[in-house]
Amino acid sequence: MVKGHASQAKIDDLYFLAREGKIIKEVYDLWCDGIQFAPKSHYLILSRRAVNVPNIKTLDDVLNIAKSTFFANTLEMFYANV
Repeated sequence: MVKGHASQAKIDDLYFLAREGKIIKEVYDLWCDGIQFAPKSHYLILSRRAVNVPNIKTLDDVLNIAKSTFFANTLEMFYANV
């Protein structure tokens, strides 16, 4: 489980990223409710690009990102889903 790995690695805070991370964070919070010393959970709203770009190290990384499908969103759609 995430809590076990985090505890072994002496991690105090876990960060769950937007979209899928929201439900995973909620499950984690329910699972760890009342457990002493469980790492604190945080939810971050980040774009996938903001996370993927710093991981680019090779030309293959660039090509894999270029093959990804990104859908344009309006600001209104973004805030409607927050």
